[in-house]
Formats: sequence, structure tokens, C-alpha cells
Amino acid sequence: MGGCSTKSLHHTCFLSTHYPHTCYHDGLHFWQFMISGSIAGMVEHMSMFPIDTIKTRMQVLGSCPIKSVGLRQALHSILKSDGPAGLYQGIGAMGLGAGPAHAVYFSNFSAWDLIGGIFALVLSY
Repeated sequence: MGGCSTKSLHHTCFLSTHYPHTCYHDGLHFWQFMISGSIAGMVEHMSMFPIDTIKTRMQVLGSCPIKSVGLRQALHSILKSDGPAGLYQGIGAMGLGAGPAHAVYFSNFSAWDLIGGIFALVLSY
């Protein structure tokens, strides 16, 4: 890439003929942060989904103040009523919602980090 470059802590802004005013943060484009955030968010939520399902079942079964429900009872209730697939009911909808949400989270974090780096660079002079 030709042109002038300004380096700060973790990012570099290139002024090039191909991509004018394109900023790279840690070597990644903005859309790459969005994709990686989306994938990371979906993996995180989908891996924790069975645990969240058990927690929710514990809350529902234990809603009566007289009765307390443990982990084993909640898991047994899910497996008895829905089988092993019951741990994953609704995972698709949750995954579809988590993807766009985490894409925005990651891109915002990278944008604010970039802005902070620019301010630090300006204040250092």
C-alpha cells in the first residue's frame, strides 16, 4: 500500500489509492471485526445454551416458595419431557439474534479503541 501512514498503539491508518482513508486495527478491516464478533458471540451463546436451559427450568420448577429444585431435578425434568434435544430447543433463534448483536458489540469496541488511539497519538505531540 502506498501513501502515508500514521501509527499508534495498535492501529494503522493508510491513505492509499485503492482504499482511501481505510483504517486497519490490528491488521483487520472493520467488516472483519464484525464477522469475528458475530461468530464469537454465536459460539459463546450456543455453547452455554444447555446450561441456561437447565437454569431456566430450575427457576420455573422452583417458583413455588415451598419447593426447592436442584440441578439434578431440573436436568431430569428436561430429559424426561423432551429428551436430550430438550437442552437445545430454541438454540437457532438465539443464535440468529446473537450474531448481529455481537457483530455490533465487537465493531463498536474496535471503533472506540481506534478513536482512543487517535486521541492518544494527537495528545502525544
